[in-house]
Amino acid sequence: MLICQVPDCDKKAHCQGLCSKHYSRQVRTGSTEKVSRAKPIDLVHVGGNYLLTHAPEHPLRRGKANRVYAHRIAFYDAHGEGPFTCHHCGKPVDWSFMHVDHLDDDTQNNHLTNLVASCPVCNQKRGFHKSKAANRARGQNITYGGKTLPVMEWAEILGLSRSGLKTRMSNWPLEQVMLMAPGFKPLDQTHRVARLREALDAKAEKHTYDGRQLSARGWADLLGLSVKRVAYLIRTYGVEEGLRRAEALP
Repeated sequence: MLICQVPDCDKKAHCQGLCSKHYSRQVRTGSTEKVSRAKPIDLVHVGGNYLLTHAPEHPLRRGKANRVYAHRIAFYDAHGEGPFTCHHCGKPVDWSFMHVDHLDDDTQNNHLTNLVASCPVCNQKRGFHKSKAANRARGQNITYGGKTLPVMEWAEILGLSRSGLKTRMSNWPLEQVMLMAPGFKPLDQTHRVARLREALDAKAEKHTYDGRQLSARGWADLLGLSVKRVAYLIRTYGVEEGLRRAEALP
């Protein structure tokens, strides 16, 4: 059996002493070497609006890619091989896994004063608020117990992953999902309701009156009134006057 004439190629020769792959290259480009057809232009990554620079010879190039993120090139060219420390937590990082974080969240602002080394965990945590904002914009909200929050925030309150919460919502009514323990483990429902109530109260707006700072629910419990009545009085008359009227109610 004849073998391809190209060094280090052990495939069967197909035509003119070349295998199919190298013969096709010879016909198309006049050479058996692989020729990159990537256009030497800069692009914008649609996933995060990051700039991609055509840099096939740059040290940060990965695999067969001909483009490297512009912010990584800028940081590397200014600071070199490293290692570095995470700007947020101080953990040692290097180019094998580190992220280059945009401090102002503008992914196209690649000025050196805006770029810092970050560990993956810190960089992803900083992006959490953007995910919540995106969910709000897409209308992925859940209303329960008089509170409307994005799916991710409810998942955090319930001790679930976002996908886990959405899976439960596709299989059970919302009331049952909110009172179901993480991992489907048995849990006293009174404790579950109390935990949800504490989580909601922690996120609720606080009202200061008479030296105390409580949510509308906290003031309702203290005064022995319904949350709806207290919230109405605060909304209608303001905090000071509304809570003064609430105190005077029988």
